[in-house]
Formats: sequence, C-alpha cells, structure tokens
Amino acid sequence: PDLVVVALSVVLPLLAVCVTLVLVLVTRKRDLVDWFDFKFLYHDDPPPVGFLRGNFAPTPKEVTNPDLVVTRGELPASLDGCFLRNGPNPFFEPLGKYHWFDGDGMVHGVRIRGGRASYANRWIETSRLIQERRFGRPAFSKIGELTGKAGLFALASQNLKKRLGLLDLGMGTGTANTSLVFHHDRLLALYESDLPYALKVMCSGAVETIERATVEAADIVGGGGGKKGGAGFEQFTAHPKIDPRTGEMHFFGYNLRRGAPPTDGGL
Repeated sequence: PDLVVVALSVVLPLLAVCVTLVLVLVTRKRDLVDWFDFKFLYHDDPPPVGFLRGNFAPTPKEVTNPDLVVTRGELPASLDGCFLRNGPNPFFEPLGKYHWFDGDGMVHGVRIRGGRASYANRWIETSRLIQERRFGRPAFSKIGELTGKAGLFALASQNLKKRLGLLDLGMGTGTANTSLVFHHDRLLALYESDLPYALKVMCSGAVETIERATVEAADIVGGGGGKKGGAGFEQFTAHPKIDPRTGEMHFFGYNLRRGAPPTDGGL
C-alpha cells in the first residue's frame, strides 16, 4: 500500500502536468506561435527595403475604374482585348526581412473594348493568401527570412504552425506572382514552387481566381496514375515554353525530398 501511495503521488502530478500541457497546446496554440515568432523572428524592426518603396511600393487595395481617360488620340473601335500583368504585392506589411519574390501575387488588367478602356487590379486568391488573411498576419516562411540562424527559426515556425493545425501546406505555399501564360483557353498565374492558379477575365476587366489548377496524369508522359497533381507534381515552372509547331506547353517541376530517384525515365 505504501508503494502504491508513493507511485500515485508521483504519477498523478505528472499526469496533471501532461494534461495541462495538452490543454495549453489545444486552447493556447496561437499564443504559443505568436510568442515564438515575436521572440525569435520579429523582435527587431525590419530593415528598410527598396522593393517596398517608390514604383515597387505595394498597392494597398483593389480598385476598378470602368472608364479610363484617353489623354491623347483615340482607341480604335475594332481593338478588343485585355493587357494583363502580375507581380508581387504583399497583402500584409512584412514583419521581418523581405525579398521581392515574397509578395502576394496581384494581377493588373486594362480591358479595351468598343473604343473605351477600363482598369482593375485583384489579388490572386492563393491558398497562402487565404490562410494568412485568416491568421491575421504573415504566417508562412519568406525567402527574405531564410538567412542565417533566423532562417532556421522561420522554417521551425512554419513547421510548428503546420503541426498545430494552424497552417495547411497541402494546398501549396506559392504566391502566383511571377508570370502569366494563356494556353489551351486557360489563363494561368505561375510561381516557381507551386502549381498554377487559373484566372478568368470578367467583362469589366476585373480578374477572378477560379482555382488552383492541377496537372492531370494524362497530360504527362509516363504519368501518375490519376493522382491529384499528376505523377506527384506539386510544382510547375513559372517559365514554361510553347512549341510553336505543335502548340504543346513544355514545363518541369522539381522538389527536394527523400527517397531514390525514379527508375522509369520520368522526372
């Protein structure tokens, strides 16, 4: 009996501590992540960055101008089309070091039709942007942060958020900010380490995000057994090439992961 009492006097406090830790992780996990980030990543003011000033300064909001003023000459009535460009435009002010490639993708469009022109800009609704809006601040690791010991803390922070269920990396972490391509009647916004995002140009010239595209197995030589992303593809180069003779798009995807290289001749 004395041994049982001693054992219980040791086990019960340890059990209480374990239960308390579990409850803290479940109910205060956001507080834990905030403490970690602002203790090890964002304890200093971020250094000034040229890519956040002047012509590179972020556009703070989405706008639509349905009737642009033509200041010289006139637009031909037969001219009908849309000029589009995308680029990095951070939704949140960076908390740490910033690299030009880190900004959330924003697409700008000028729609010309019937002798008139309109303008609209929209953030591309990537999984990364949607999750960070929900989080209320930057949450994913950034290229600009991946330097020195701080880079290790940035990766550890993202992994902690993933393990605590605060971030879902399964739908990609790209920003769709690098380039646009129109192929097979689809407008795609590209980023080097993610799949494309399919966009749609509205009559007003505004651009809507349709979905994060997939690469079907049938579209890849040697391919993938019908898995989402086709043959395990999770990345799609931001600079694909179109064969002018066949009209086929050529791209590649790459990833660093454990395991032996494929033996079937595929990438």
